[in-house]
Amino acid sequence: MEKAEQSVLVVDDVIPIVEEMTCFLELHNIPSQAAYNLCQAKNHLDTNSNIGVVICDVRLGEESGLDLLKHVKSNEKLSCKGLHFVFVTGESVQAQQISRDQDTFVMIKPVQPYELVNLVQDLLGVATS
Repeated sequence: MEKAEQSVLVVDDVIPIVEEMTCFLELHNIPSQAAYNLCQAKNHLDTNSNIGVVICDVRLGEESGLDLLKHVKSNEKLSCKGLHFVFVTGESVQAQQISRDQDTFVMIKPVQPYELVNLVQDLLGVATS
């Protein structure tokens, strides 16, 4: 059986940012899905087995994108998938506090679109265009 193409889950509470980012990823042949809050993001992860990378803003209104990482680590089914997280933040102090392991990356705003695409392509193991 052929493995489904991996996609990217983009999580941000600012709708235009999510739309712009998913559009940019799609222009680079990277399938993507959108979530506008933590609940939607958890639902995507729980129901879509083809997500390989999560791009998530750290601040999601009253919520924290870091709670999504906790959700994955505490869920046996999700924790063994080897999901990669790319957290986006505007605060360098906050970036230093984010635990970085082999599956967690941090980008400081403003994020350079091509740097993000290159990182995602590397994480998904996709040939660059």
